[in-house]
Amino acid sequence: MSLRDCLCDAQTRNALARGVVESVNVVGLDMDTYNQLFEFGTEGSIAAKNYLIIFGIVRLAGLYEMIAEKTRPAGVQYMNTLYDQLNDHLTGNHKKPTDAFRFVARITADAEWVG
Repeated sequence: MSLRDCLCDAQTRNALARGVVESVNVVGLDMDTYNQLFEFGTEGSIAAKNYLIIFGIVRLAGLYEMIAEKTRPAGVQYMNTLYDQLNDHLTGNHKKPTDAFRFVARITADAEWVG
């Protein structure tokens, strides 16, 4: 599955979002937090699921490599920027308020473009 598939194909997105949620369960979240995250990843909006997937690509061991293997070179170059983009988004590094929906919409549109 390519970066584009992960963020833009409904079936792939739904399966991957569920997988990301299941994988973070091993860190010992309390049940209320895990249940909210599970709902986010299974019944949430496209933006909610893509947000989880972006976090997964950046933070989960092996996910980046698995996706990069099936992604065009331009998409892999773009994936290499995700860590910094996510960090800037979370810390408000550009002195602008952060907006999760706009962040995810931009990343998703870029993924569609670069494949």
